[in-house]
Amino acid sequence: MTRIGLTGGLASGKSTVAEMLRARGVPVIDADARAKQILQGEARAAVLAEFGNEILSEDGVAIAAEKLAAVVFAAGAEAKLAALNRILHPRTIRAQEAELRRLEASGARAAAVEAALLLEAGADGTFDKLVVVVAPEEERIRRFCERTGASRERALERLQAQWPQERKIALADYVIRNGGTRDATREQVEAMLKELVP
Repeated sequence: MTRIGLTGGLASGKSTVAEMLRARGVPVIDADARAKQILQGEARAAVLAEFGNEILSEDGVAIAAEKLAAVVFAAGAEAKLAALNRILHPRTIRAQEAELRRLEASGARAAAVEAALLLEAGADGTFDKLVVVVAPEEERIRRFCERTGASRERALERLQAQWPQERKIALADYVIRNGGTRDATREQVEAMLKELVP
């Protein structure tokens, strides 16, 4: 089975490419969704021990993602983000690896893992091919602000917490440029799949 790592920076269009892969029959594991489940489940106690109860929602039960994000993505909070990543990344990588093994056992010819911080987590070595989705920075900022209602300042904080696109491109086997039309993106995905899953 060909293992595909799918990544890209904030609002680059990873989910769009993942959707196109699924439409062509390639299973895609959403590592970021898995990480959110792990945050509220097996990692909850460790995260609360690290960051305190002030990151809990109003009902005091769930971890409030927006409160946690405000702490770890604040200017100068690199150590806090690193602490969160040390808790979440190993657990998320274990979960996605188990899912990849299950897909391989089921006979899948290819499977992808979609993860915003795939490279930052050091998980790229577990994939046969690395696909990086890119888009112009201003377009990414606009998409993020429209999607989340966040300020431009918050978008820039998120961008600065991730590797720059150029660093990811340097490691990529395939680069999908998602700054144009959806059809243009689909054409690139189709061309890539002809090589990956002939």
